[in-house]
Amino acid sequence: MPTSSAAVPSPSASARRPLIHPLIVRITHWINAGAIIIMIMSGLEIHNAYPTLPFKVPRAITLGGWLGGATQWHFAAMLVLMMSGLIYVTYGFLFRAIQTQALAYLAARSRGRCRGGAFRAALARGSVCL
Repeated sequence: MPTSSAAVPSPSASARRPLIHPLIVRITHWINAGAIIIMIMSGLEIHNAYPTLPFKVPRAITLGGWLGGATQWHFAAMLVLMMSGLIYVTYGFLFRAIQTQALAYLAARSRGRCRGGAFRAALARGSVCL
């Protein structure tokens, strides 16, 4: 039985899908994800440095090698996380994204739509639900 070409989506149709988040938001998201992973790994090494704690974490998933190196990695990742957050918040205020989203959330109607839309998986593009 031959299939019709209308039933099969073309690859170019999915490639033209509109992006929900701006490029700066996506970049800061992935920078934050990397910084959090570094903070977790260095935090596990900091945990291993204390002899009174009841368990040790395998060295393969830690970062820093010793207490001094782990704290340096931890604070460097914290600085990257803070700078990325500052860029994100600055972008939000400059382009009024935060103000419009906050005002939409504070409206009582908006809160009701968000709760219902979240349960039905029918949230609109750009909707804010906290």
